[in-house]
Amino acid sequence: MTIKPGILLIALVLFLAGCSNPEEKQSENIEISKDEAVIVRTAKVTKQTIAVSLRVYGQSEEFRKVDIYPKINGVVVEQKAELGDIVKKDQVLALIRQDIPGMDFSLSKIKATIAGLITHENIEVGGTVNVQRAAFTISQCSPVLVTVSVLDIYLQYIRPGQFAAIEFDAFPGTTFKGKIYEIAPRMDAVSHSLKIRIQLNNPAKQIKPGMFARVKFNLTSHQGLLIPVDSIIRTGAEKFVFLIQEGKAVKRQITTGLLQGNLIEVVSGVKEGDTVVTLGQNYLDEGTPVRGKNE
Repeated sequence: MTIKPGILLIALVLFLAGCSNPEEKQSENIEISKDEAVIVRTAKVTKQTIAVSLRVYGQSEEFRKVDIYPKINGVVVEQKAELGDIVKKDQVLALIRQDIPGMDFSLSKIKATIAGLITHENIEVGGTVNVQRAAFTISQCSPVLVTVSVLDIYLQYIRPGQFAAIEFDAFPGTTFKGKIYEIAPRMDAVSHSLKIRIQLNNPAKQIKPGMFARVKFNLTSHQGLLIPVDSIIRTGAEKFVFLIQEGKAVKRQITTGLLQGNLIEVVSGVKEGDTVVTLGQNYLDEGTPVRGKNE
């Protein structure tokens, strides 16, 4: 059978068309996919007040504590004040008779040198006392002091008269307001911390010496730019975010500051109102078409 030249030419064309390079078709598909916008979640860069606070633990103590000594060695004849009594200055606490055989002395008085609460006694009627051992301890508990230790890195924010919020486990849900009364002149060389005493009003004397305290200082505040922590990409020591500008991803290196919950301060790299990608940034490159969805 004779094959006509025209039919042979048509068959050859169809064969060559069926044998076209599949890699070229795949390349065409890739180009098309690159033009498709990646859907991402976004958030706006906002300017807010950024507050720096410090939380430390401490213990309550007397505002003032004084040991009361007898003036002579002798025997306790009468005790006029007991542990837990509130006494006035110059109030007689006990009467002492000097114990020297064959001699009779007038009674000596032990007096309170300050007003306050008797928090310790070391005396008993019929027992002996001497001038080297305190018979009573008187404490002033209104106001009270709360002592805390603060690391040296925070001392630039601490000053006398600064207010603090104080909570005690004994009074859940109640916050007391105190202010810095005294800052120790010398730092602990081991812990690199400084003792700070906070004065706290205690008119009802409900706060007792030795109570565990939780203290919060509001150190400083300033205006700053905040973005979600999740938007940050870390590469070694460097940090980046993806912005959306004119429908495309723009990679931007940033410098961060203080952490505020699930937000973080950005010191440089973005400006207020910028749109940052918070979810889907791992699928982006510089210039990738994107379509944002606000959080």
